[in-house]
Amino acid sequence: MGLLKNPKFTSWVIAILVILNLLTLGALVKFNLRSDFIGERRHSRGDGDRDPITSIFSRRLNFTEEQRLQFSELRKNHYSAIRSVDQALEEKRKQLFALHKSDNSEEELNELTLEIGTLFAEKEKMTFGHFAEMRAICTPEQLEAFDKLIQRLGQSRRRGGPSGRDDRDRGRDRDRRRPGPEGDRD
Repeated sequence: MGLLKNPKFTSWVIAILVILNLLTLGALVKFNLRSDFIGERRHSRGDGDRDPITSIFSRRLNFTEEQRLQFSELRKNHYSAIRSVDQALEEKRKQLFALHKSDNSEEELNELTLEIGTLFAEKEKMTFGHFAEMRAICTPEQLEAFDKLIQRLGQSRRRGGPSGRDDRDRGRDRDRRRPGPEGDRD
Protein backbone atom coordinates (compact mmCIF):
# COMPACT_ATOMS: atom_id res chain seq x y z
CA MET A 1 0.00 0.00 0.00
CA GLY A 2 3.03 2.29 0.51
CA LEU A 3 3.76 2.52 -3.23
CA LEU A 4 0.25 3.76 -3.98
CA LYS A 5 0.74 6.68 -1.60
CA ASN A 6 3.86 7.78 -3.48
CA PRO A 7 2.63 10.51 -5.90
CA LYS A 8 5.48 9.99 -8.35
CA PHE A 9 4.80 6.26 -8.63
CA THR A 10 1.06 6.89 -9.01
CA SER A 11 1.66 9.45 -11.76
CA TRP A 12 3.86 7.04 -13.70
CA VAL A 13 1.29 4.27 -13.35
CA ILE A 14 -1.47 6.59 -14.62
CA ALA A 15 0.67 7.70 -17.55
CA ILE A 16 1.50 4.12 -18.50
CA LEU A 17 -2.16 3.08 -18.23
CA VAL A 18 -3.29 5.98 -20.43
CA ILE A 19 -0.70 5.07 -23.06
CA LEU A 20 -1.63 1.38 -22.94
CA ASN A 21 -5.32 2.23 -23.31
CA LEU A 22 -4.65 4.42 -26.33
CA LEU A 23 -2.44 1.81 -27.96
CA THR A 24 -5.00 -0.92 -27.30
CA LEU A 25 -7.84 1.13 -28.77
CA GLY A 26 -5.73 1.91 -31.82
CA ALA A 27 -4.86 -1.74 -32.35
CA LEU A 28 -8.47 -2.84 -31.92
CA VAL A 29 -9.73 -0.33 -34.43
CA LYS A 30 -6.98 -1.01 -36.92
CA PHE A 31 -7.04 -4.79 -36.85
CA ASN A 32 -10.42 -5.99 -35.57
CA LEU A 33 -12.84 -3.52 -37.13
CA ARG A 34 -11.10 -3.58 -40.50
CA SER A 35 -11.03 -7.37 -40.66
CA ASP A 36 -14.71 -7.63 -39.70
CA PHE A 37 -15.78 -5.20 -42.38
CA ILE A 38 -13.77 -6.86 -45.15
CA GLY A 39 -16.52 -9.46 -45.42
CA GLU A 40 -19.09 -6.68 -45.48
CA ARG A 41 -17.48 -5.16 -48.57
CA ARG A 42 -18.46 -8.23 -50.58
CA HIS A 43 -22.10 -7.55 -49.74
CA SER A 44 -22.10 -3.84 -50.52
CA ARG A 45 -24.74 -2.40 -52.81
CA GLY A 46 -22.22 -1.94 -55.56
CA ASP A 47 -22.60 1.83 -55.21
CA GLY A 48 -18.90 2.44 -55.62
CA ASP A 49 -18.24 3.41 -51.99
CA ARG A 50 -14.62 2.93 -51.13
CA ASP A 51 -15.43 3.41 -47.46
CA PRO A 52 -16.79 0.12 -46.10
CA ILE A 53 -18.51 1.87 -43.19
CA THR A 54 -20.51 4.11 -45.53
CA SER A 55 -21.39 1.07 -47.60
CA ILE A 56 -22.52 -0.90 -44.53
CA PHE A 57 -24.66 1.92 -43.16
CA SER A 58 -26.09 2.64 -46.62
CA ARG A 59 -27.08 -0.97 -47.13
CA ARG A 60 -28.35 -1.78 -43.66
CA LEU A 61 -30.32 1.44 -43.27
CA ASN A 62 -31.44 1.48 -46.89
CA PHE A 63 -30.14 5.02 -47.39
CA THR A 64 -31.29 7.09 -50.30
CA GLU A 65 -28.56 8.40 -52.58
CA GLU A 66 -28.82 11.79 -50.86
CA GLN A 67 -28.46 10.23 -47.41
CA ARG A 68 -25.48 8.17 -48.57
CA LEU A 69 -23.74 11.30 -49.85
CA GLN A 70 -24.54 13.21 -46.64
CA PHE A 71 -23.28 10.32 -44.54
CA SER A 72 -20.07 10.06 -46.55
CA GLU A 73 -19.50 13.82 -46.26
CA LEU A 74 -20.10 13.75 -42.49
CA ARG A 75 -17.54 10.96 -42.10
CA LYS A 76 -14.98 12.79 -44.23
CA ASN A 77 -15.43 16.00 -42.21
CA HIS A 78 -15.27 14.13 -38.91
CA TYR A 79 -12.03 12.36 -39.74
CA SER A 80 -10.54 15.58 -41.01
CA ALA A 81 -11.31 17.22 -37.65
CA ILE A 82 -10.15 14.18 -35.65
CA ARG A 83 -6.84 14.11 -37.52
CA SER A 84 -5.65 17.31 -35.79
CA VAL A 85 -6.50 15.87 -32.36
CA ASP A 86 -4.71 12.62 -33.24
CA GLN A 87 -1.62 14.60 -34.29
CA ALA A 88 -1.69 16.54 -31.02
CA LEU A 89 -2.05 13.27 -29.08
CA GLU A 90 0.90 11.76 -30.92
CA GLU A 91 3.03 14.81 -30.14
CA LYS A 92 2.13 14.64 -26.44
CA ARG A 93 2.95 10.91 -26.37
CA LYS A 94 6.36 11.62 -27.90
CA GLN A 95 6.98 14.27 -25.26
CA LEU A 96 5.90 11.84 -22.56
CA PHE A 97 8.28 9.14 -23.75
CA ALA A 98 11.08 11.71 -24.03
CA LEU A 99 10.71 12.54 -20.32
CA HIS A 100 12.67 9.47 -19.32
CA LYS A 101 15.77 10.88 -21.05
CA SER A 102 16.06 13.90 -18.82
CA ASP A 103 15.62 14.95 -15.24
CA ASN A 104 11.91 15.22 -15.35
CA SER A 105 9.74 16.68 -12.73
CA GLU A 106 6.59 15.14 -11.48
CA GLU A 107 4.90 18.38 -12.49
CA GLU A 108 5.89 17.84 -16.15
CA LEU A 109 4.65 14.28 -16.04
CA ASN A 110 1.35 15.31 -14.48
CA GLU A 111 0.92 18.12 -17.00
CA LEU A 112 1.55 15.87 -19.99
CA THR A 113 -0.74 13.09 -18.78
CA LEU A 114 -3.47 15.64 -18.07
CA GLU A 115 -3.07 17.10 -21.58
CA ILE A 116 -3.25 13.61 -23.10
CA GLY A 117 -6.40 12.88 -21.11
CA THR A 118 -7.95 16.19 -22.16
CA LEU A 119 -7.20 15.55 -25.83
CA PHE A 120 -8.62 12.04 -25.58
CA ALA A 121 -11.79 13.42 -23.94
CA GLU A 122 -12.08 16.00 -26.73
CA LYS A 123 -11.82 13.23 -29.31
CA GLU A 124 -14.57 11.24 -27.59
CA LYS A 125 -16.84 14.33 -27.48
CA MET A 126 -16.20 14.94 -31.18
CA THR A 127 -17.12 11.34 -31.93
CA PHE A 128 -20.33 11.64 -29.88
CA GLY A 129 -21.26 14.78 -31.82
CA HIS A 130 -20.46 12.99 -35.07
CA PHE A 131 -22.85 10.17 -34.20
CA ALA A 132 -25.57 12.74 -33.42
CA GLU A 133 -25.03 14.34 -36.84
CA MET A 134 -25.19 10.96 -38.56
CA ARG A 135 -28.37 10.09 -36.66
CA ALA A 136 -29.96 13.36 -37.76
CA ILE A 137 -29.91 12.34 -41.43
CA CYS A 138 -31.89 9.17 -40.70
CA THR A 139 -35.63 8.89 -41.15
CA PRO A 140 -37.71 7.80 -38.15
CA GLU A 141 -37.91 4.32 -39.70
CA GLN A 142 -34.10 4.08 -39.90
CA LEU A 143 -33.36 5.24 -36.35
CA GLU A 144 -33.75 1.87 -34.62
CA ALA A 145 -31.36 0.13 -37.03
CA PHE A 146 -28.91 3.06 -36.78
CA ASP A 147 -28.93 2.88 -32.98
CA LYS A 148 -28.23 -0.87 -33.11
CA LEU A 149 -25.26 -0.36 -35.44
CA ILE A 150 -23.83 2.37 -33.22
CA GLN A 151 -24.33 0.20 -30.15
CA ARG A 152 -22.49 -2.64 -31.90
CA LEU A 153 -19.59 -0.34 -32.72
CA GLY A 154 -19.52 0.89 -29.11
CA GLN A 155 -19.45 -2.64 -27.78
CA SER A 156 -16.61 -3.53 -30.10
CA ARG A 157 -14.48 -0.78 -28.59
CA ARG A 158 -15.10 -2.12 -25.09
CA ARG A 159 -14.81 -5.87 -25.73
CA GLY A 160 -12.13 -6.10 -28.35
CA GLY A 161 -14.10 -7.07 -31.42
CA PRO A 162 -16.37 -5.40 -33.94
CA SER A 163 -19.33 -7.60 -33.08
CA GLY A 164 -19.11 -6.88 -29.36
CA ARG A 165 -18.61 -10.59 -28.66
CA ASP A 166 -15.60 -12.36 -27.29
CA ASP A 167 -13.27 -13.75 -29.95
CA ARG A 168 -14.06 -17.32 -28.93
CA ASP A 169 -17.71 -16.78 -29.95
CA ARG A 170 -16.94 -15.35 -33.37
CA GLY A 171 -16.04 -18.53 -35.20
CA ARG A 172 -19.26 -20.33 -34.28
CA ASP A 173 -21.45 -17.38 -35.29
CA ARG A 174 -19.57 -16.83 -38.54
CA ASP A 175 -20.34 -20.40 -39.55
CA ARG A 176 -24.06 -19.93 -38.82
CA ARG A 177 -24.46 -16.63 -40.66
CA ARG A 178 -25.37 -16.84 -44.29
CA PRO A 179 -26.06 -13.88 -46.56
CA GLY A 180 -29.75 -13.31 -47.30
CA PRO A 181 -31.21 -12.49 -50.69
CA GLU A 182 -29.83 -8.92 -50.57
CA GLY A 183 -26.50 -10.10 -49.19
CA ASP A 184 -27.35 -9.01 -45.63
CA ARG A 185 -25.63 -10.97 -42.88
CA ASP A 186 -27.97 -10.05 -40.06
